[in-house]
Amino acid sequence: MSEVNVYLGHLDSARLPHDALRDWLDSEERTRCAAYGREILRRRFVAAHAALRLVLGRVLGRHPAEIIFRRNAWGRPEMPEGPAFNLSHAGPQALIAVSAQQAIGVDVELRERKMSREVYDAVTSAAEHRDTADAGDRLRLWVRKEAVLKALGLGLSFAPQAVTVGGHATDYKCWKSILIAEAGKLREFSLVDLALPHRLYGALAIHGAPKPGLTLNVQPLVI
Repeated sequence: MSEVNVYLGHLDSARLPHDALRDWLDSEERTRCAAYGREILRRRFVAAHAALRLVLGRVLGRHPAEIIFRRNAWGRPEMPEGPAFNLSHAGPQALIAVSAQQAIGVDVELRERKMSREVYDAVTSAAEHRDTADAGDRLRLWVRKEAVLKALGLGLSFAPQAVTVGGHATDYKCWKSILIAEAGKLREFSLVDLALPHRLYGALAIHGAPKPGLTLNVQPLVI
C-alpha cells in the first residue's frame, strides 16, 4: 500500500536546540537563512529545514546532516534516490510532506493572513477570476494553487494564472484532478485539502492520479 505522510510541527518549540540544528544545514540553506532580517525568522527557517532533514533522515536511516539535496534548475531541492518531499511554513507552523512514489507539493497558511483582492486577481485564472470569493475563500484557493505549483516544481517560471484549482468548498476526503498545459503537454495533478488544527489552511498535491490504496497520514512532528 502506498502512502503520503504529512508532519505538522511548531517551529518555536523550546525542544528545538536552534544553535545545534543550524549545523545540520548546508551552505545554500545557511545563505538563505542569513538573508532574513529578523532573528525570529532566521530561527524559524533553521527549525523548519532541520525538521525536514530529521524526517528524511528517519526515512533513509541517516543523520540529518548527511542528507544531500540536489536543486533543479528552478531551485527546488530534490533527492535523486528518493523519497519525494516538500516543505511549507507559515508563522510558527511548518508542514512536511513525504511520498515514496510521486512528486509532491504542500502549502500551509495562517487563516489570519490577509490576501487582498488585487493580489487574488493577479494570480487567478480566468475561471477563478469570475468568483466573488470572500477573503477566506481567496486564501484557501491560493493554498491549493501553491501546493499544485510546488508539485509541478518549476518555481516562479510558471504563471499561477495558468492553473485552475477552483474555490469549491473544503473537502478533506476527495482528491480533485488538476490539469496543467506545460511545454506543449497536458500534465495531471491531484489535489486534496488538509484538515489542520491551529486555524490553518493546508493543501497537498501529487503528480498524477492517486495510486490504488493510497493513504494520507497527517500527524504531529515528533522531535
